[in-house]
Amino acid sequence: MRGFAYERLASKVSQLCFASCIAPESRARQLVNALKEFHALGIEFVSIYEGADTSTPNGRLVFGMFATIAEFERELIRERVRSGIAAARAQGKRIGRPRRDVDAAKVAELRSQGWSWAEIASEMGLGLGTVHRAAMMSLNRSRT
Repeated sequence: MRGFAYERLASKVSQLCFASCIAPESRARQLVNALKEFHALGIEFVSIYEGADTSTPNGRLVFGMFATIAEFERELIRERVRSGIAAARAQGKRIGRPRRDVDAAKVAELRSQGWSWAEIASEMGLGLGTVHRAAMMSLNRSRT
């Protein structure tokens, strides 16, 4: 839908003019992506406050800097997340969604009564994958 709207816009507009395009860190990447889409459609972008116009070399330089800053910010966030996860793991914390305790015997009993996996999952308030995992773990335990 969004691409279609931009194509309709491009058929009517050759230049977008804004009073300002100052963007917080989280929006810088969105601005850069929007500018790339506009450029692909032949629409130039003008920001009056910053004096940036993508139809000029100086304006393209400014928006190139925006793109570089946005990429830098994204890499900083990624690095912080990774170091936070590593620190949590070093402290012995489990990362991710906690596992649910499942009564594997009940799963096996319902399955032996002819219940489908989906019916068992619904009855026990669990996901299908959780029910399968409990059955497989139960089966593996009984084999050893």
